[in-house]
Amino acid sequence: ILGVFFVPAYQRGYRWGNDEVTRLLDDIWASDGRTYYLQPVVVKQMNDGRWELVDGQQRLTTLFLIFQYMRRAGLQSTGAGFSLHYETRPGSASYLEQLDEEASTENIDFWHIRRAYDCIEAWFDAFEHRKQFVANKFYGYLFETVKVIWYEAAKEVDSTTVASLIVV
Repeated sequence: ILGVFFVPAYQRGYRWGNDEVTRLLDDIWASDGRTYYLQPVVVKQMNDGRWELVDGQQRLTTLFLIFQYMRRAGLQSTGAGFSLHYETRPGSASYLEQLDEEASTENIDFWHIRRAYDCIEAWFDAFEHRKQFVANKFYGYLFETVKVIWYEAAKEVDSTTVASLIVV
């Protein structure tokens, strides 16, 4: 996944908890290098080249946080190849870069993002002396065998109509 994703105002904030984050990590790890398909990401090309993220914000944000954790912990040298920008959540894009524990109390979105990051850290820490080995394999899985089911809505289709038709 490459590019800039725009999260419009009709999207709810990031709300994944430990269960969802751990399930994603466990599922990717359990794939053991076999093809693993993420749930669909629904996008719409914007006139400025960005992708409007109609559905899939929780998954993409969590993947972004996994990349951030591995880079910040020195387990990998690069982060995600994409970025997330928000129409109505000022500061969220920069918070994803900083992940400051103290700032996590500034708003509910920051709090959930930080809790997800802590969950990712705990997941990797559980591997103790094998953490680097696991991070290397996991990183490889993300690039080689984890596949995103990509649905691109036509530009003329109303995004909120598409979003309302998606069954969760």
